[in-house]
Amino acid sequence: MTSTPAVQFPPEPVPVDRPRAKVLIVDDDERNAFAATQALEELGQELVVARSGPEALRKLLHDDFAVILLDLHMPGMDGYETAALIRERRRTRDVPIVFLTAVFRDEGHIFKAYSAGAVDVVFKPVDPFILRSKVQVLVDLHLKRVELANELEMRQRLLEENARVQAEKLEAERSLQASLRRQQAIQRALPIVFYSRMADPPYAALSVSDSIKGLTGYEAADFTEDPDFGYGQVHPDDQHIVARAQEEARRAGSYTCEYRWLCADGTYKSLIDQGILSEDPDTGAAVVFGTLLDNTERRALEEALGHARKMETVGQLTGGAGQAGGAGEDRQAQAALVLGVQVAGGVEHRRARDRAALLEQVQGRADRTTADGDDQAALLTSEGLGRQGLQVGLGADRAEHGLEQLGRGLVAADQDRGALGLVGQAAHAVQGGDHRLLLDRLAGEAQGAH
Repeated sequence: MTSTPAVQFPPEPVPVDRPRAKVLIVDDDERNAFAATQALEELGQELVVARSGPEALRKLLHDDFAVILLDLHMPGMDGYETAALIRERRRTRDVPIVFLTAVFRDEGHIFKAYSAGAVDVVFKPVDPFILRSKVQVLVDLHLKRVELANELEMRQRLLEENARVQAEKLEAERSLQASLRRQQAIQRALPIVFYSRMADPPYAALSVSDSIKGLTGYEAADFTEDPDFGYGQVHPDDQHIVARAQEEARRAGSYTCEYRWLCADGTYKSLIDQGILSEDPDTGAAVVFGTLLDNTERRALEEALGHARKMETVGQLTGGAGQAGGAGEDRQAQAALVLGVQVAGGVEHRRARDRAALLEQVQGRADRTTADGDDQAALLTSEGLGRQGLQVGLGADRAEHGLEQLGRGLVAADQDRGALGLVGQAAHAVQGGDHRLLLDRLAGEAQGAH
């Protein structure tokens, strides 16, 4: 009876991208080591040979091995002692050991080999197919274990990285929220309103900062919910200013204007509006980003300063001049001064109607001075200056000089060239002595302005 040889299958080729494992062959007999190397070479793994137990331990200090083929019968340190030392080290205690032996075949030695930590025992002479198959299984297990360990390590790193990113994101969100709260607090404290709106009429508001309530008395929602609300509160006489500012923004990309705006309490505030033209990234529509600043107090101070300059100029005219000159000369000076004071009052109040009325009163009283003489002229002067709470006594020369100063003061305060012309005419009339002609001329111009 003949025995049927075992069917031998060629080993599977090692994938190119698969990592290679190391196999340690420990045998003092060079022939046995060579035979094992030839049998395992087809596996495509890295084969390392050690001639003794101590040499094998040194190699295990530096490299990781998938499997150890260990000869039991070696001079000096045998396979049992070498295996015991390998199992004592934490790094190598789990490395599978396959004992190779040609001498110890009895059950006692085999049991001792397994007790020393061997996973298998192979007898010499070694069958290459059997040895290759056993080593292939152990190498595959090692590579799977390494792959799993790498995957777990990668997953752990990803988890740690994700936790770190989430922590940084949470911290960034906290910082952002804190920054937004600080900005909102600053915006509420500052007398400035930040807004965005459409660039075309009726200039519908897109967003308005909460500080708008302190400025106007209205909530931000009042502006964003009603497209016509913001522009509708602009003073009718100032709406053309807003329209002109938008034309400037279209041309130059930015604008600055000032207009009066009707607040919730029924009063008008003077607002400085500054903005830049931009574009909505989604719709492409032209939008404006701008600020509003309350200029009411400053505007009132400027007007008060202009009024004070006028009063200072009038005060210079009433600075205690003597009563020199004849009655006719004083009458001319007093009439000219009254005209100058009334013109100043008209410029100060910006009302041509009031100026015309004042000039008519002066003209009527000047007619009466012809009949009443010096007393009526003095009364005219006193009543005219009584509007400013002043008393005066002037000669013709001083009146002429005072009118010149009055004209310069009016121009400096209001840039009103018309007022300067009227005052110049008054001075000329004083020199010529024809105050009646002056009164007629000024009254006519006042009626024309009306």
